[in-house]
Amino acid sequence: MIVSKAVGSAVVRHRVARRLRHMCAKVISELPADADIVIRALPGAANAESDELLRQLRSGLRKLGVAQAPGRTDGRGRPVAVVPADADVSS
Repeated sequence: MIVSKAVGSAVVRHRVARRLRHMCAKVISELPADADIVIRALPGAANAESDELLRQLRSGLRKLGVAQAPGRTDGRGRPVAVVPADADVSS
């Protein structure tokens, strides 16, 4: 996890890092066991609501194709990864 000085003071950066770790604990079950993910907090994370951070985290993981939408399964009960058709995963 990367929280740069652009996010704010040390207190703000640590608060953002704690909030993001909490969000990661919520989405860990949606990720493959062998996934290595780097999360970089942007300055807006300092003022974002927790629900918005979680939504953005899940959206980014789905765009990368490493997370499935919560509750989405195929006909056999296996999780299904959802990647929007217009997702730009090249960066």
